[in-house]
Amino acid sequence: MDHAYVEIDAGTNFTFRAGKQNILFGTFEFDRRPFTIYLPSMNYDDLDSYTIGVNTAYTYKKQIFNVQIGNSTYPHYAEKEFAKKAFAVNFRWEGNLFNGLINTRYGIGAFKYDKDKNLPWLTLGTRLNLPNFYAELDYFNGVKSAKLLAMEKPMLVNDQSLLLNMAYAM
Repeated sequence: MDHAYVEIDAGTNFTFRAGKQNILFGTFEFDRRPFTIYLPSMNYDDLDSYTIGVNTAYTYKKQIFNVQIGNSTYPHYAEKEFAKKAFAVNFRWEGNLFNGLINTRYGIGAFKYDKDKNLPWLTLGTRLNLPNFYAELDYFNGVKSAKLLAMEKPMLVNDQSLLLNMAYAM
């Protein structure tokens, strides 16, 4: 099951959500359901797309500002011994600029790895919307745990990637 949450609209500006939901990375790729991604980025394959937690969203003039607190899932974000106590905090701006010509998903987050260490993430997603065409550019920069090839133990790696997605509707 991809999503299982309760969402409450509190007036015209605030929304509260609790349950299983997308991790609020600042990208467009992570907002999609897995079955709609035909050629995912390495980050999409490596990182969990979902978290169990709470989110508060504030809407102001077509701009949405999110604060999300959720579980920091093992193995990419938390040490095995610390996995049940780990959590993550994410902030995301969902922008709507120039009457929808440009949309943004800019995010910053920290995933609790162990009692002394947080893994930071900066994610920037920008979408250009034209008649019958859109182009999305997603940038990831963060630290995750990875076990490469014949390594005995995973190590922390700084991961950066840039993803371009375009679509044209006939």
